[in-house]
Amino acid sequence: MKVSRRDRHVLVFSGDRATVEVKVVNHATYATLEVVGLDAAPGVDVRTLLWGPLTTSVTDTVGEAVGVVRDSGFALGITPLDDKTVGGWPKEFDAYGFGSEVQSKPYGEAGTQNEWGAAAKTSWGSILRAYSYDYSTVRTREDGIRIGPLPGFEGRILGSKLAVYGSALTSCSPCSARSRRASTCRTRPSTGSGRRRPGRPGSRSWPCRPSALRTSPTP
Repeated sequence: MKVSRRDRHVLVFSGDRATVEVKVVNHATYATLEVVGLDAAPGVDVRTLLWGPLTTSVTDTVGEAVGVVRDSGFALGITPLDDKTVGGWPKEFDAYGFGSEVQSKPYGEAGTQNEWGAAAKTSWGSILRAYSYDYSTVRTREDGIRIGPLPGFEGRILGSKLAVYGSALTSCSPCSARSRRASTCRTRPSTGSGRRRPGRPGSRSWPCRPSALRTSPTP
């Protein structure tokens, strides 16, 4: 991996037969990764782009479907930002995604885990992952399913986009220390000064959330 000479915000991943360019854009509470370039050698058919897996040591809470992992001090997650980007992992590339180390039932027999979800618990931590398929021509995927083609840009890997975000779980503004323990923020409608006052019984309530996770990534 290297930084593009044309744009310092673009990372260039080169292999023997293909090169992928990924643009990184930092926002206030998250960063986006977008495929802005994809070049292959003559005769090479690039069928799948794999995002990650991103490995972490976080294991307390693993949200397989939403792609978020959390412990008592930090939360980390990914969010696909377009239809061509899927949170999960294709089964045909199990060997590239720590498949043998993913725990199928990390919460005991009563619980289940989607082994191919956007997040997964492993024997040593957790992983976050996503992928994009090329549908510019007819493809035969797992179980012999034929898919495509999709016209134009929508069928191509180019443009696949992902958000990555994280937050230390140390603040819950505007919660007081007492409300943080109760995991509830109580506020009243803002006054003319723009400040919020402590609420009373009957006022609106919201669950406490890390401030950095309140803004949902948008394309």
